[in-house]
Amino acid sequence: MKRFVLDACSIYVGTIKDPSDLTSISNNLLGLTNGGVTITATPNVRQIEFDGKRERRIKDMNRILGWDCGAETKGLELNEKSLKLSLIKKDDTYSNETYEKYIPSNSISYEDLVIVGQLHGSKPLIVVLKNCFNESGFSLETADSSEGTYSMSAYANYEYDPVADAEGTTKIPMEIYLPKENTVESVSINSLPEAKTEVN
Repeated sequence: MKRFVLDACSIYVGTIKDPSDLTSISNNLLGLTNGGVTITATPNVRQIEFDGKRERRIKDMNRILGWDCGAETKGLELNEKSLKLSLIKKDDTYSNETYEKYIPSNSISYEDLVIVGQLHGSKPLIVVLKNCFNESGFSLETADSSEGTYSMSAYANYEYDPVADAEGTTKIPMEIYLPKENTVESVSINSLPEAKTEVN
């Protein structure tokens, strides 16, 4: 089976317990995106220095200090979810019949992100990023004859556990759910709200 990802992924705010059941996030679409979604998982590798190494890469002399896991995209829709992820929070004390008031916050709130991509002839690919916020903050770009977009760079954050660090059992804040081969689509991404994630 050709296992390639079709089209741009969709980003949801929330978490899942069972990757075959996406109903818990079905109403939490972050919004339309433009230009696709880039997902990364990059190891932070330290090369151990020793005499005789001579600036070469030596097998078994590398340490993984951690992983930088995240997603980047350009968002089209401004809503409470996208602003909250950017640390812009609603002022619940403000009352107006027409507007809601949002202000930058000095406190960081973290959200889990579920990124769903359609695999050809299979159930969807699912990537979970834990404890995220938009490290780009609020950056809205506008131009004539074009739609405004905001930048999103959301990275997963570890939960600090010195005991787990010492034992080498630290949980990396990223999960990738890849359907088993020859698994026919049954719980479909199509059961989620339709989202055209690219606008030309």
